[in-house]
Order: sequence, then C-alpha cells, then structure tokens
Amino acid sequence: MKKEKKDGVGFKEYLVFLLGLLFFSGLFQKGPGPLKILDLQTYLGQFGTIVEGASPGILGSGGYGLKYMFLQSLTIAPGIFFAVAVVNVVDYYGGMKAAGKLLSPILGFLMGVPGESSLAIIANLETTDGSTAIVKELYENKKITSDQRDILSSYLFTGTAIIGMMVSYGIWFLPQLKFGQGAVFLVVIVMKFVSGNMMRFYLKFANKNKVSGEVE
Repeated sequence: MKKEKKDGVGFKEYLVFLLGLLFFSGLFQKGPGPLKILDLQTYLGQFGTIVEGASPGILGSGGYGLKYMFLQSLTIAPGIFFAVAVVNVVDYYGGMKAAGKLLSPILGFLMGVPGESSLAIIANLETTDGSTAIVKELYENKKITSDQRDILSSYLFTGTAIIGMMVSYGIWFLPQLKFGQGAVFLVVIVMKFVSGNMMRFYLKFANKNKVSGEVE
C-alpha cells in the first residue's frame, strides 16, 4: 500500500491501461455480444446509405475540390475526436502512468519512445487518424519529445491500420498468397519497427552533427 501511494500506480491504473489497450487493439471488433463495447469501431459505427443499393458514406463519387475535402474531413473527425477523448480518460484515471512504468523499458529499447506511446502504437493497428491524434496529444502534453514524435510518426505511417486494410483491401490478394495472412501481419509489424528505428538513428546522427557544427 505504501509503495502504491508513493508512485501513484496500482491495480486500478494498470486495469485502466489494459482496458485502453483492448479498446484500441481491434481484438473485439467482431467479438460476441457485450464484448464489442471494448472496441473503438463499435462506437464509431458507419454512415448509412443515401439510396437503396448505394455504398455507405457521404462522399459519393466524382467529387473534387474544397467541397470534397470538407466531406472527407467529416468522415475522419469522429475517430480523431473520440480517440483523443479516450486517451484523456485513460490519462485521468492513471492509465498513462501505468503505461510509462510498465512499457517504457521495452519500448525504450525497441524504438526509443516512452511507454505512454503504447496506446498510439496499438491504436494504429485499427485507425490511422486516431493514432495520429494520440501522438499529437502526447506531444502537446509534453509526454514525448519532438524526436520521439517523429519516431512514432515513422512507425504509424508504415502499413498503417493494418487490421482494417487486411479486412477490406486484403480480401483481393490474400487468396493468391501461398502463406497465411498471419505472415503478412508479422512482416508489416516488423517493418513498422524498422521504419521507426530508421528515423531514430537518423535523428541521432542528425542531432550529433548539429551539435558538432555548433561547436566548430
């Protein structure tokens, strides 16, 4: 009890962090009954059809210019707003402290980022815009540095929203593969970490050269 009071991280904080990870992970996207409340997509839902037989959505076809861009922004806004709201709730109840204490050693070694960034990393499996918004929120709240923001951005934009892509566009080419989609998923995840570390080492040498230049 004394230890929990000292560092501010106990069972409740770890539970909140775990629920946050599950919420962004996409594991319960097709879960049975009540378990769907643990998935982001359940809350985001989808647009209805304008006329019978039309595809769900509000963009239509053949659009261009500012009008089309405005409608496009409306389609991504719910995911961004809700993802940031969930992260703030997790942070309010101490989940981010638990993430920092639990995962900072692991993520620090793997990619040079703190444990607080784990929600963005997990959310990126399911949503591009939501995970980007989480990184922005972390940076603005000074939980990550500008270098760590750039490392995370490199990770996020490599094979982003892989679960959604494999469920939607992946159905066209997965039947042609001689191996399972698990292998595709693993390769993408590995390359995301490779991409993050490429930015990590670039920033390391760029900052080193910058300091050397100032000294000279």
